[in-house]
Amino acid sequence: GEILVRTFTWGSSGVLTISDQMAEYASLEEALNSIGATNAQKITWIPEEYHLESIDVRTGEQLEFELWAFYRSEEGTIIFNISRREMNNEVYFTEKNEESTLRENSNYSLTVVENNGWIDIQWFDGEYNYSLTGTEGVSTMEKIVQSANLR
Repeated sequence: GEILVRTFTWGSSGVLTISDQMAEYASLEEALNSIGATNAQKITWIPEEYHLESIDVRTGEQLEFELWAFYRSEEGTIIFNISRREMNNEVYFTEKNEESTLRENSNYSLTVVENNGWIDIQWFDGEYNYSLTGTEGVSTMEKIVQSANLR
């Protein structure tokens, strides 16, 4: 069969881009610009073995949207989600097999949920909900979250 390989470029700006010309969006910045969410936080670092595979955006009424960025490696998956919804002030991914851990940041809390080998970190910045879900360990996932320049 045919093998499709996607690569990404990680420039000095920290922008992760898809080089595949078939992709609708080449970067988080491009996708967020297209829906008018230029002030949303963006992750700027992932472990080097991961590549940005695709970005999926669904828009709703008014300014509502849901964005998923999928990063893949041979060993795992990382999914970054940003949403702006009418009810935008709650942690929405609650199924878990262990208790969630609350981590305080200067402006808001990070909720860390462990669910059957997946780590999910959620936060809210006053305008957007964020979620980073993946198969990496908690310390790596927190480092990815910190790359979003938490405000």
